Amino acid sequence: MITRSQFRSLLARLVDNLGWKIVSLLLSIGLWIVIRIAVVEEYEASQINRGPMAIRQIQNVPIIIQTSSTDTNRYVIEPQVVAVSVEGQSVLLETLDATRIRVVADLTQQAGEEAFAVALEVEVPDDFAFRSCQPQSIRVGRGGQ
Repeated sequence: MITRSQFRSLLARLVDNLGWKIVSLLLSIGLWIVIRIAVVEEYEASQINRGPMAIRQIQNVPIIIQTSSTDTNRYVIEPQVVAVSVEGQSVLLETLDATRIRVVADLTQQAGEEAFAVALEVEVPDDFAFRSCQPQSIRVGRGGQ
């Protein structure tokens, strides 16, 4: 239990420099409000500028074959193009074309097989989100030396 002298000591420490403590509290509350308003306004402005979101499928995106510099093989791939679905602002989606999308088949880890399947890696511009790729993998065969 707290004694009367301990209570007075505690009260004296609370009241000591009370003016500065109140000013500090008011400044911190004011700063928090200003930052909060700025963050909320920025978020709301970004939501308005985003416009409606949409999904679009880009057809006939060519596949880039990635091999090691020492690989002298010729490869035949099936299919040679894919369809990529992306999500973004509908206004920006109108300007997106297949040349801005990279679909890569990495053959650097394949060792000696005559025919194999490779999963595709898709890269879209930063303004968009990748949704899907059809097909997700391709068949690769050696076409000769």
